[in-house]
Amino acid sequence: MPKLRIPVGVGSTRSAAPLETKTLVIAAALLLHGLGHGGALGALIWIRFRPGDDTGARLAALAALASTGNVREMKWIQ
Repeated sequence: MPKLRIPVGVGSTRSAAPLETKTLVIAAALLLHGLGHGGALGALIWIRFRPGDDTGARLAALAALASTGNVREMKWIQ
């Protein structure tokens, strides 16, 4: 008779991955997320102290709109 396999999920006391692995993955995701915030704050500080510099905002806006497929708005920015 084949063994009954109980899936890991709600109500199970077993874990799909060791706690250390989960902790490492969560810590890495939070670190990456925090670095993204640091880059955004750095850009805002740069704009504040050097307002005349070209920041490439037009190119970034076009790239973001290109990913959405919004051609009408892309024509407006160009």
